[in-house]
Amino acid sequence: MFPRQCSGEHQVGLSNIRMARKLVSLHGFNCVSEYLGGTGHRHVIFEVKSGNAWVKHAEIQDAPDEADAIIDRAIA
Repeated sequence: MFPRQCSGEHQVGLSNIRMARKLVSLHGFNCVSEYLGGTGHRHVIFEVKSGNAWVKHAEIQDAPDEADAIIDRAIA
């Protein structure tokens, strides 16, 4: 989300990803897809009646290209 803060020993984004996966599992949810990491932010719409979810990703325009690669390698 914040490209200039993707390096270093403590990476907030990676910690958030790990915790989200842990909480999903802990609460018995079945995750069929995930769209994580990178820069920018996401809008999530969840329809309670059907259980459908939609995600729209908004990229930060001046983000360095390597930020996505750093996150992708780290969460693999």
